[in-house]
Amino acid sequence: MKKWSMILAAALLAPVVWADQAPPPPPHDKQSTEKSGERPNSPRRQQQMQMRDFFATLSEQERKELRELQDSDPEKAKKFLDERLEKYNKMIREREKRLADLVRTYQSGSKEEKDKAYAEIRKITTEDFERNLKEHKRQLEFLEKRLEREREKYDARQKNAEAIIQARIDELTKPAELRW
Repeated sequence: MKKWSMILAAALLAPVVWADQAPPPPPHDKQSTEKSGERPNSPRRQQQMQMRDFFATLSEQERKELRELQDSDPEKAKKFLDERLEKYNKMIREREKRLADLVRTYQSGSKEEKDKAYAEIRKITTEDFERNLKEHKRQLEFLEKRLEREREKYDARQKNAEAIIQARIDELTKPAELRW
């Protein structure tokens, strides 16, 4: 529940935070967006990707602090999130500018400049990929834990199916004067 409230708060703040930004590049995998029913360049898809990328930049300590603040002081949690989003957006703008400069250098520079620019472009791209991969792994681990909990609940209900069915029948067939 805490995680969902954090995600909801971030989703509500996202339109304000990214309003002054140029949209990110379209998703790389057209097939996955077609399967999900969303258009490849839909604003919702872009926003989801931005939020995933933003949360990938938060350290475990920052995530923990945010969860605690959500429970104890939602207003402070909102300020905390605003500060981190502002810092993140500044970092993204600087990174995008740096990347654009490197691409220009690569396209019009000398052989030596091209090699240097290419190496830097590769480094930035690799860092982005590894950060996203790490976030995907974190999400997968969370989902695996949740699946395990759900599996345990299912197994318990399956094991106690007869008692659960009987309790429901007893409730339905109880005389009206004995019901709540």
